[in-house]
Amino acid sequence: MKQIVPFTKTITFDTNVDEITSISLDKNIISKKDNTINGTFSLYLEYKENDISVNVLKFESTIPFDIDLDEKYLIENTKIDIDDFYYEIDDNKVKLNIDLLIDNLEYKESTLTEIIEQKNEEKKVVENEDRFIEKESIEDLFYEDEEKKVDVVSDNNSIPIFQTYDESKETYVTYKVHIVRDDDTVESICSKYEISKEDLSNYNEINVIKLGDKLIVPTYKK
Repeated sequence: MKQIVPFTKTITFDTNVDEITSISLDKNIISKKDNTINGTFSLYLEYKENDISVNVLKFESTIPFDIDLDEKYLIENTKIDIDDFYYEIDDNKVKLNIDLLIDNLEYKESTLTEIIEQKNEEKKVVENEDRFIEKESIEDLFYEDEEKKVDVVSDNNSIPIFQTYDESKETYVTYKVHIVRDDDTVESICSKYEISKEDLSNYNEINVIKLGDKLIVPTYKK
């Protein structure tokens, strides 16, 4: 794994800096311990004081740096290099911007375990969401199998299931729920389930049935 660490250093010169004619930057790693990397940048440049100057002045500087990494990383095998750098001139000041590349970063074993557990938890959440979506899809298919998907809840004129149920007339042990379709009549429903109109009326208000109504269809005891 790689990581870029940016550094900014402003250097003040004794003279004006008009143009940098040559610049080089190197790094030296001093130590790697306790998740801290210590080192220095070696800067060398040549510059002119003004645009008419013939003389080229030289400048050298050693810039220390410390990088504190998160404890979840192992730093023993890391490789440090300068990825990029650029500068900005402002009168007698040069602002140096350095991007330091830390390569071959590794997680500690305990951190890897935590990451794996977190990924597994995220996977479980996604799987549960998928199951919920799949359940909704199955319910949609149920309604589509009834030829027309209708809103059986929002119709305020629909009679709730078991509202007309008369417990004193209970002679059945199982029931089916029939959703009324376009071409349904009381007679066709009774014929389909082989029950009498009177039996159907014991559990439902059948004087007027309409598309989307749910009717309780009793099944005789065997």
